[in-house]
Amino acid sequence: MSFDVALSGLNAAQADLNVISHNIANASTTGFKSSRAEFADVYAVTQTGLSRNAIGRGVDLKSVRQEFTQGGITFTQNNLDLAVSGQGFFRVSDAGATAYTRSGHFGVDRDGYIVNSSNQRLQGYQATDGVLSGAIGDLNVDFSDFPPKASTSVTIGANLDATSTAPTVAFDINDSTSYNDSTSTTVYDSLGTSHVMTTYYRKTGSNAWQAHVYLDNTSVTGATPITMTFDNAGEPTGGGVTTLPAAAVAGGAAPLTLTLDQNAVTQFGSVFGVNKLSQDGYPTGRLSDLDVDQHGNISARFTNGLSSVLGQVVLAN
Repeated sequence: MSFDVALSGLNAAQADLNVISHNIANASTTGFKSSRAEFADVYAVTQTGLSRNAIGRGVDLKSVRQEFTQGGITFTQNNLDLAVSGQGFFRVSDAGATAYTRSGHFGVDRDGYIVNSSNQRLQGYQATDGVLSGAIGDLNVDFSDFPPKASTSVTIGANLDATSTAPTVAFDINDSTSYNDSTSTTVYDSLGTSHVMTTYYRKTGSNAWQAHVYLDNTSVTGATPITMTFDNAGEPTGGGVTTLPAAAVAGGAAPLTLTLDQNAVTQFGSVFGVNKLSQDGYPTGRLSDLDVDQHGNISARFTNGLSSVLGQVVLAN
């Protein structure tokens, strides 16, 4: 009897050491949750119940309970290294079957699927053109280029120096004395090719100016430059938005038709300065990286500075 009690203690101690060893061995395993051995007293009973004088039969391993307390979160250089803060599991597909894991070490395979080291595919809501679907499936990264968008509008905010002297020579972009100031911006055609649009400002009289617009050193406004007038407070008068004539571009792209908004151009008695210069086109973008936000939204970043939502990770609880 006493030998059995002592042996149960040794067996329990061995079981506890096994659990502790397992925890130590997986201390660096991503997403690992430690376990705890729980023991129970073994009572000596008879057919009529528990004896008042029963000493007990020792100890037994009742269960090995897994702890789900929040572990530490560390940052890595891989944007697809994910972590769950709080409760929940990543949902993954394993050869058609659904599995769950706390390990968030993921990457992208050659087919574009987001997978872990066991080649299980991360699941969530796939997006089409940035709109999330309502069905859960294997998340896939589209490696296609982001298509270009032709510029359609250019906005200029600037101040023209009211104290400037009107040039006396005919306008010529190669003669800096024939205009007062200029500013340039990059615009894009339908194929994503960049072009330099330059606006030359030439004072023609009191509170009166002309704007000559060129695209890649070729005149867009031609012999009819944009007329700009200002009141005695330096504010523009009349319409400040001009639809420019279509400009032919090389390479097979569609002619570039731009709307020039100069409502924010003023004429004060201070030096020329540009405070706003924007346009709405962009070139072709290649996939450069992936980002995942705190809500599980996976976004693709492209070389043209734009981003697009590819999908959203789902959690199972």
